[in-house]
Amino acid sequence: PGGLPAPTGRFDVTMTGVQGLLAGLQATGLLPPDHAAFALLGLGMFARPGEAPDSLSATVEFRDGQMLLNSP
Repeated sequence: PGGLPAPTGRFDVTMTGVQGLLAGLQATGLLPPDHAAFALLGLGMFARPGEAPDSLSATVEFRDGQMLLNSP
C-alpha cells in the first residue's frame, strides 16, 4: 500500500556481435578465458539465438506482478 505500482509491459532486446566482442577481448588478453566463458554462459541462460549470425535476443515482460523472460 502506498508504494510504486507494479510495472506492466514488454520490451525486446537484440544484441549483435557479443560473441565476437568477447572472443576479441579474450584474444587481446583484456578478458581472461574463464570470464569470457562465464559471460557467454550467463547470456545463454537469458537470451536465445537471434536471426542473424552472432546475435542474441530476449523478450522481457512484466505481467501480473511477475517478470517473464522469453515466455510464449
